[in-house]
Amino acid sequence: MTDQDIDQVIKQAIDPSASHHARVSLIPMLVAAIRADLSPQPKVKPLVWEGLVSGPYEIIMTADGTADLYNYGSRDEDGEPEFMQGGYLTLISIDGFKAIAQADHDSRILSALE
Repeated sequence: MTDQDIDQVIKQAIDPSASHHARVSLIPMLVAAIRADLSPQPKVKPLVWEGLVSGPYEIIMTADGTADLYNYGSRDEDGEPEFMQGGYLTLISIDGFKAIAQADHDSRILSALE
């Protein structure tokens, strides 16, 4: 189904002059279009964390209550690991850092597959 087909079906489904039966009969087509649009993306294995390290990602905590997330798999122009996120642990949690690392990991893997 093309985007134009989907737009046409949606217009018909919300047309107040159409009968209830006509609108309900469009539901299977809408479901099929949604399923096609949501076709499964390639799955990326989740990062496995051992403490504050997972693959190239590391969370470094300091005594003053801050933490920084680094990606050692990517280096900046000075050869230092890529700084991804930093902040006070009262504003961002360790799980928040892990979610940022996972999103970055997923993005890099999926873009490499394209």
